[in-house]
Amino acid sequence: MAVRFWVCHVGQDNLCSYPSDGASLTLTGTPLIHQVGVSLVQLAIERLTFSSFNPDHLLIGVGSGRKYQVHREAFLREDAVSFYLLGAYMTDGCIYGSQTLISSKDDDWLMQIRDHISPDKPIHKDKGRNLYNFRFNDTTSSNWLISYGCTPRKSLTLSLTKEIPSEYIRDFVRGMIDGDGSVCFFDYHNRGYDRTRVSVYLCSASEAIIDQVKEMIPSEFRVHKYTKMNKPDKIYMIRDHVVKNPAPQYILQSYNSNAQQLLQWLYYPGHVLSLPRKYEKAQQAIAHQFAYSYFSDADVKEMRRLHTTGVSQKKLARMYDTSQSVVSLIVRNLTHQNC
Repeated sequence: MAVRFWVCHVGQDNLCSYPSDGASLTLTGTPLIHQVGVSLVQLAIERLTFSSFNPDHLLIGVGSGRKYQVHREAFLREDAVSFYLLGAYMTDGCIYGSQTLISSKDDDWLMQIRDHISPDKPIHKDKGRNLYNFRFNDTTSSNWLISYGCTPRKSLTLSLTKEIPSEYIRDFVRGMIDGDGSVCFFDYHNRGYDRTRVSVYLCSASEAIIDQVKEMIPSEFRVHKYTKMNKPDKIYMIRDHVVKNPAPQYILQSYNSNAQQLLQWLYYPGHVLSLPRKYEKAQQAIAHQFAYSYFSDADVKEMRRLHTTGVSQKKLARMYDTSQSVVSLIVRNLTHQNC
């Protein structure tokens, strides 16, 4: 016959393996098997490693213990990883009780997050849906998230309740965009001209969090906010669930060269966490060449000369196979990388 039991040093927070006082058990809370007839204390001393051991402070109990260790310092350190996780959980996560869950169709992203929080915890796939989830149970970690505004049932009321340190703002925003944002290319058709545009956006049903994030992003990236109202009687599919008349969506969006600069700011060299699929898109977007970048100095000078002689911007756009808006910027001396 065997029973499972846990061992802990008195004074540890919630009988956890990450002590607040910085000493005692190396393997606190690890479930062990005790064979009948062997002293629990003796077995604990044999199986566990102590940096400094006081038998009077040893606590032993019978039960399942913590099967998967939670690295709560991933949150409590309050570094780049912590605030990236805050952004990710504010968008794709949820908290109920001491349970904290995050869901995504990108299991490789969840594995990155899992490896920072509880490396041995399995990731599960929902039955019948292309959706993966990672959950863990740790009150201290969930309370840290809640302290910043990542509360239960947050969709319509999400907002930051504490300030993000300035050096970690872009990690927080990247976590939010990886959760509820997008990096995309799309073909834009206007007056017979076809061209590719780059877009970065973040959406939320909470206007408060959108306003807060907009204030965090440097103004030179020209991020614009707008509201998307849903049609009154339309049925929507949200994560395979039928939803009628969902709340309006508040959106932050940046385009083209502004989006490229925003992405360089977000996905800076050496950043620790990012959703692989979006990171790849971001690199493609940063490397994308727009039409006006192809013009030589001679082309630009000639375009400006022709415009002074009365040639219209519309005609110049046709002559140089570009858009009228690009011609407008060039003839007004507002843009050209070589001039």
